[in-house]
Amino acid sequence: MHTNHLHTFSILYEDDSILVANKPAGLMVEPDRNGHPNLLQQVKRYLKMIPQKRKFMHNIFIVLTAR
Repeated sequence: MHTNHLHTFSILYEDDSILVANKPAGLMVEPDRNGHPNLLQQVKRYLKMIPQKRKFMHNIFIVLTAR
């Protein structure tokens, strides 16, 4: 589990091509003008910490929802 001051996200699945993250309630998906914590920033921070995962950095982020 990866932590931020207010929120945490967990990685449900990860391989060389994709990363599936569990976004907790209350955590925004993308940045806003007020600088609130968001999933995109947290995932990017996680990927920067692990050099071999940097190739994810310029790829598309897709958000799926469950019914």
